[in-house]
Amino acid sequence: MDLQGKTVIVTGASAGIGDATARAFYAAGSNVVLASRNEAALARLAKQLGEDRTLVVRTDVTQRDQVENLIDRTVERFGRLDILINNAGVGLMGSVADFDPEAFEQLFRVNMMGPLYGMQAAVRAMRKTGGGMIVNISSGTSRMVLPNLGGGYPALKRALEVLSDYARAQLVNDKIKVLVVLPYITETKFRENALGRRPTSAGHEQFRRDLPQGHSAEFVAEKIIDAIRKEETEISLAPAR
Repeated sequence: MDLQGKTVIVTGASAGIGDATARAFYAAGSNVVLASRNEAALARLAKQLGEDRTLVVRTDVTQRDQVENLIDRTVERFGRLDILINNAGVGLMGSVADFDPEAFEQLFRVNMMGPLYGMQAAVRAMRKTGGGMIVNISSGTSRMVLPNLGGGYPALKRALEVLSDYARAQLVNDKIKVLVVLPYITETKFRENALGRRPTSAGHEQFRRDLPQGHSAEFVAEKIIDAIRKEETEISLAPAR
């Protein structure tokens, strides 16, 4: 897929992988719609990139009406939606035996319902213009067992992958492709922003020893861009060595 002139929504664009991916799309010549709850951070990013090909839409992905508004604003500004990057997400620390069920429900709203709302709204828009691509950012931790990570976050990421597999098969005739990206460990503020109880200093050191060396957000963004250009269905990013 040629990204020049394409219109892309990136959720969770205010930091980390989302920020880096938005920058990569803009550099590739795409129109970039920046979405997250942090409107100030989005405005700073839009100013850095250039407001000619960017649009800021404050969006809480757990609210269906806000996700619908995001799609509507995108089509109103740029005439179409070509690519949706479902990147917004949050982690959950703590063991299955101990984490707060209410925190898990919040995790579910962000990491599962958010992508579902985005997919459904994007499909309606893409069907009108002959197709597009939905990119769901999962995690390599869905294929690993890292006890100190908890279990709630990888479980929902695995569920998102299954949902994506079904959507990919069901949307073939609409010419809407579905790509799943599985970053492994990425150097972002994931741990600091996670829900639940954080490990103690000693626990954090053990947590880090259990993990491979992380990739940069920019590295992950480059791989996402490359996979979209090649119209791949799934990519797993091997741990850095």
